[in-house]
Amino acid sequence: MTAEIVIMNNQAVALAADSAVTMRDQESHKIFPSANKIFSLSKYHPVGIMVYGSASFMGIPWETIIKMYRSQLGTQHFPSLRIYADRFLSFLGTASTISSEAHQEQYVAASLSALFSFLSKEVIKAANDKMCAGVRLTETGIKRIASQAIKQHYEFWLKGPLLENLPSDYKRDLKRKYIGIIEKYKKEAFEKLPLSQKTSRTINNIALEYFSRSPLAHTGISGLVVAGFGTDDAFPSLVSFSIDGIAANVLRYVRDSEMELGLGTGASIAPFAQSEMVVRFMDGVDPLYERTTKGLIANILHQYPQVIIDNIPNLTHAQKKGLKAKLADEAQKQFEGIEKMLAEFKKEEFSSRVLKVVTMLPKDALALMAESLVSLTSFKRKMSMEAETVGEPIDVAVISKGDGFVWIKRKRYFPAELNQQFFRNYFRRIDDDKNNKGRKKKV
Repeated sequence: MTAEIVIMNNQAVALAADSAVTMRDQESHKIFPSANKIFSLSKYHPVGIMVYGSASFMGIPWETIIKMYRSQLGTQHFPSLRIYADRFLSFLGTASTISSEAHQEQYVAASLSALFSFLSKEVIKAANDKMCAGVRLTETGIKRIASQAIKQHYEFWLKGPLLENLPSDYKRDLKRKYIGIIEKYKKEAFEKLPLSQKTSRTINNIALEYFSRSPLAHTGISGLVVAGFGTDDAFPSLVSFSIDGIAANVLRYVRDSEMELGLGTGASIAPFAQSEMVVRFMDGVDPLYERTTKGLIANILHQYPQVIIDNIPNLTHAQKKGLKAKLADEAQKQFEGIEKMLAEFKKEEFSSRVLKVVTMLPKDALALMAESLVSLTSFKRKMSMEAETVGEPIDVAVISKGDGFVWIKRKRYFPAELNQQFFRNYFRRIDDDKNNKGRKKKV
């Protein structure tokens, strides 16, 4: 996990991210404080990108992918930030290095292995529950349990919205390309369970819906946050996505949020990944404590009608039933009213006051605030028994219309004084890009 934040006001964007990355295998995990999560998306224009979740995409590190795209982008610029984000998504879905058939098959195989393993465990759990209740199961009974469990999961996936930009014949392409992989991993996961032909077909359909709909459920999901200015943008904005992989030449992603500042919106604070400390700072209350409190209030209000009815003598069954329905409706209205009042109080007394200050912050103060909020999350992890999945050093960048992408704090894995050629090559590539652009114009 990680902690990242984007703080915007009308003149600039501050991005901050921790450096912790968790490496896992089947038996253990190790945390390294060395991950780069903030990058400039263009060498020439005020656009940055942050990565959280999985450190790689289709087996390739995000840092490599972003720098490949940045090299291809060169001096190109676009009128709005959203176009920068959409072009990057297009690159992910079409770059041959990333979206080769071999990479896609590997991704599909890993996804189906995890999906079918989960489904088989659900069937086994349902069967065990029956046996614990004293039911003696035959092969026919297990088939019936499997059918019910698989049907429930199929209905769950059918409720999910279709992903963006799917071709009309996408499911047919999925089946044609990957039916062999589907059958292979289905056999491995369900070889000890008797399945009817109908249930077996339903499992295949779940696989097709899994790749066609959200929510994204693969363990290798990455989050991307693109922030900054397009050439026609007077104010900054951000776009965030969740990205899974590529199957049948279609990029699986969900657009999570968009925020654009303007004359009516002067500031924004957007945390990503582990956000509980930022929410606590903004709202004046820990989110877990708030959920627990609301749950207790809801339970009291919904149980109290029965307490009232039980203490009123001489009521008929019909009277009790009618009174309980009225009191239950009133309890729900009261709970919704309490929720609304608490939300208004929280906004008025805490978040609105913070955002009012953020609208006035200069660039250096924006950077300091972003760093402090990520550091707060890191400190909280240090002072608890939880794994330190958020850790320093913290990288900080500021993006403004006039100054572009500027590093405020940035770790390096090498000493700058010993690697002057790195900086010479970086700026030489910039000059080469400009020269190449000039030659194309002449042609």
